[in-house]
Amino acid sequence: MKAYTLGVIIPTYNRASMLKRAIESVLKQDYPNIKHIVVTDDGSTDNTREVVEEFQKKDSRIVYIQNTKYMKGPNGNKNNGLDYIEYEAKPDFFCILDDDDELLPDAISTLIKICEQNPDYDIVIGNCVNNDGNFTGRHYGKSEELTFVDFLCERYVGEYFGLVKTSLLKGRRFKEETWGGEKILWFSLHKDARKIYYYHGGFKRYELRGERVTKKMVSNAKRQFLNYKYILDLFGTDFLNNCPGIYAKHCLSAALFAKLSNDKENFKKYIKLALESHKSSKTFLIAFTLFLPNPMLIFLRSKVWSVAKRFFY
Repeated sequence: MKAYTLGVIIPTYNRASMLKRAIESVLKQDYPNIKHIVVTDDGSTDNTREVVEEFQKKDSRIVYIQNTKYMKGPNGNKNNGLDYIEYEAKPDFFCILDDDDELLPDAISTLIKICEQNPDYDIVIGNCVNNDGNFTGRHYGKSEELTFVDFLCERYVGEYFGLVKTSLLKGRRFKEETWGGEKILWFSLHKDARKIYYYHGGFKRYELRGERVTKKMVSNAKRQFLNYKYILDLFGTDFLNNCPGIYAKHCLSAALFAKLSNDKENFKKYIKLALESHKSSKTFLIAFTLFLPNPMLIFLRSKVWSVAKRFFY
C-alpha cells in the first residue's frame, strides 16, 4: 500500500496570531508524510514573517513564500501556493487551510487512509465544524461516493475540507480577478476526478466569516460579478442539463452584482437568462427585487436569498 505524500497550503494576510494556531494544528497531525507546509503571504504588514521564521527553526517542512506574481487577494495568494505545490514540492495530494481555521486531530490520517484503500479516489472530503460544533457543509449523515453533479447541483454545499491529487491541477488555478469564485476551480477538478468520496465527520474548525465576507462581496461587486459570469460560461450547459433551477439562481446572482456594479447591460442579460431557464412566478418575484434601489437591495439581500434558497433547493 502506497504511503502518499501531502502538501498543505496556508494562505495568509495580516493574521499572525491566527496563523500560529493554523500552523500548530498541522504540526500536531499524526500523519508522517506531510512533506511541505507552504505559507503564502499576500503582503502582510504585521509580524507574520517573524512568526513563520520561528516555526522554521523547529521544523524544516515549513516554507514561506510571498505573493509577488498574482493579483493581491485570496485567489491570487492561493495560486501562489498552488504554483509551489505543483512545480516545486510535487506531493501526491494537497490541501488548503485558511489562516484563521485549524485542523482537528487525525484529520489528515483519516482522509489519507481512504485514499490508500482506494487509489481511484482523486478527491476525498470531510466536513467542517463551526465554533458551536455544528457541521458547516450540507450532509446526509453518511459517508458515500460523490460525483461532479452532486456539487454542481448543490446536493453538497457549504464549507468542507478535502485532499486533492496534485496531478489533477494541470496548471489550472483560481480566477484571480474574481472575488471569491473558488467554485470555478473546484468544479473543474471535481469534473475531471475519477472518483470522489465524502467521509462523514468533522476535520476542520471553520471560523465563521459572515458579515465580514458580505461587506467585501458588496465592495468588490465587479469582481464578484465575474465569479458568476465565469461559472455560467464554463458550466452553463452542465447546469441546464442537470439542474436548471441552480442555473437560474446563478444568473440572478450575476444580475445582483451587475446591478451593484452599475452594469445595466449585464443586469438585463442575466435577468433574461434566469427567466428563460426557469419560468416561475417565484423566480420572477426574486428577479423583481433586483430592480430595487441599491441601498434597499443591500438591506434586503439576506431576506431575498433566503427565499431563493428555499425555492432552488
